[in-house]
Amino acid sequence: MENEKLLVPEGEWTAEEQLALQKKLLPLLAHRTALYAAGDTSARVETVRELLASITFTLDVGLMGAPRKTLLTTDLDALFERGGHVIDQKVEAGRLLWNAACLTAPKLESRSLQETLQSFSLFWKRYDARFFAHVFPCDIDYPLLRPVPETLLGVEYMNEYLRRVLTENAVLAAFDPERTMLLLDADSPLWRDAPANLAAPVLANAVGLAMLMKKDLRVRKLSNDDLTVLSAQLAVLTDEKATETLRLAAETVCNMANIRDAASRTYLADSASDMLLRLRRVPVEGWRGTFPEME
Repeated sequence: MENEKLLVPEGEWTAEEQLALQKKLLPLLAHRTALYAAGDTSARVETVRELLASITFTLDVGLMGAPRKTLLTTDLDALFERGGHVIDQKVEAGRLLWNAACLTAPKLESRSLQETLQSFSLFWKRYDARFFAHVFPCDIDYPLLRPVPETLLGVEYMNEYLRRVLTENAVLAAFDPERTMLLLDADSPLWRDAPANLAAPVLANAVGLAMLMKKDLRVRKLSNDDLTVLSAQLAVLTDEKATETLRLAAETVCNMANIRDAASRTYLADSASDMLLRLRRVPVEGWRGTFPEME
């Protein structure tokens, strides 16, 4: 098998280090290939590439945050075994996350969210942690406020996706469903059948009200006059200060929704700061694309 990119580690490695790691990986790859092929060491190149991707993913999980150059001085067989145990633990954690996501899912008849969670129910039958641990074997139609990084693979991708769904569910749970539906209808009338994030208009409206220092973020909608005030408020701020303002407003929303864990608060603050680029691009007359107007 010719040198594959997956055999070359990421980061600043010398040619000698890359070669040393490749020599360590090849016996493990041959062993895993033989196990997969029931004793036959020959396999299609595409299959070997996938097996190698699974090995490198499992080893990375086994490192548990240690520098990747640790691979050069570590027993890869032992590390691979440890990575497999950690993956098994993540799989069971994923089951709990999925159950929680289903239990807290908003009653808003979003087909894309319902079908995505239903697809996840097949994960524990389809996921092959032994040979294809890097593969996520389910379909995702529901878009998040912020997508999961593509660097996450397999069960790690699923678990992070579900954590973000749970955070968004917590935001939605803090608001009246009828009011949320009004916002969603204003944002996209096809939201029930088309892939559309449910939390985006709710978070945007609440962040806008928080910036205006309104006491009740659950009831009031943003008027055109409110948008004019917000536009003037942001216009005099640098991008850095405007981003800070949006993040502080998101913190207020988190407090209102009783969202306490740091990861969720950071996720929502990052989502709020993402709004700035859209708001800078258009005049205030076009801000209804970010802050939908309820009937």
